[in-house]
Amino acid sequence: MEGTKQYIHVIPSNQPANAEIGYNNGNPMINFNIGSQERFLIGESVRLTGKFKLYKPDGTNYADGDDVTIDPVLGVASVLEQITISSKRTNQTIEQIKDYNKFLGSYYKAKEDQYELETSESITSLKAGSINAESKLQTQNNATELDFSIQIPTGLLNSSELIPLSDTWGTGGLLIQLNLAPDSNVLFAYDGGVLADDKKGYYLLTNVSLHAVVHQPTGADLKKAMANTSMEYNSISSYYQVLNSSYGTINFNLGL
Repeated sequence: MEGTKQYIHVIPSNQPANAEIGYNNGNPMINFNIGSQERFLIGESVRLTGKFKLYKPDGTNYADGDDVTIDPVLGVASVLEQITISSKRTNQTIEQIKDYNKFLGSYYKAKEDQYELETSESITSLKAGSINAESKLQTQNNATELDFSIQIPTGLLNSSELIPLSDTWGTGGLLIQLNLAPDSNVLFAYDGGVLADDKKGYYLLTNVSLHAVVHQPTGADLKKAMANTSMEYNSISSYYQVLNSSYGTINFNLGL
């Protein structure tokens, strides 16, 4: 498809004045509003960027040697508990993935090898590849906020089709909502034990933003796009349930 491309930068519509977002400080949700426009969104170009830091319960920094860590395969994506993508024009939910970090754990393991986890992904996604290395990454940089930039894969965003943002022949823009995980589900002791009370800290995200590329078709491509009122994509639905020995039946309700 011919046309021009443009980069967009979106800050959260609910960003507090200090730009700090986290479960502990009462901001467990990040909302992005991509406005309606006569362009297409290139889904695979969407990236979540910002800074990430761990804090002790009293707000001080962890020190080198503290046994706290986050998941070395998920990295900063550990904090993403749910993603919901809706049409801005109709407010209808287009795709919702619950237990998003659990889905990403399987997705990353199938997509990336150990070398990627220890090199490029360690830099952009804060994945160190091993629990010991992840703990060092988070604690040896105790006085520094760590920059991150990650994709947020979903069925819609990973589709090969462009996403129409037009108010007349598209979604009218997109609303992307990210629900954050509780601190106790993100931080843990790398030796498998229980964190001491003075180590049960919290995480904060700062200067969070969404980056993406939009495509503006021209001529015949635009007319063709306006005539096409539907799009197809593979939706992702995750299912998570705790098993116990007294109940051996699981019902799957895939209401897609």
